[in-house]
Amino acid sequence: MTSIPAALLDIAALTYLGLLLIPLSQEHVRILALLPLLGPGYVIRSSVSRYANWDLLAYSALPTALLVLIALAYSERTMRAVKRRGFRAVVFQ
Repeated sequence: MTSIPAALLDIAALTYLGLLLIPLSQEHVRILALLPLLGPGYVIRSSVSRYANWDLLAYSALPTALLVLIALAYSERTMRAVKRRGFRAVVFQ
C-alpha cells in the first residue's frame, strides 16, 4: 500500500526543480553527480550550459545503475506477490 499524499509529491517535485536551478561550480557538480536522482539532472544541465566532461557521466552512471537494479528487484517482487495473491493485493490510496 502506498499512502503518499499528492501535496507531498508536489513539494518534492518543486524541491527537485529548485535544487537543479542552484548555480554551481564544476567541482560541486562532480560531487552532486553522485546523488541518485539529482545527479543525472546536474549532468544534463552542465552539458547543456557548458562543455561537460565524460567523467561526469561516469559519476552519475553508478548511482543510476544502482537505482535501476533496485527497481527491477522491486518489480520482480511485486509481480510474484500479484501472481500469488491476485491483482487486488496491490492497493494505491
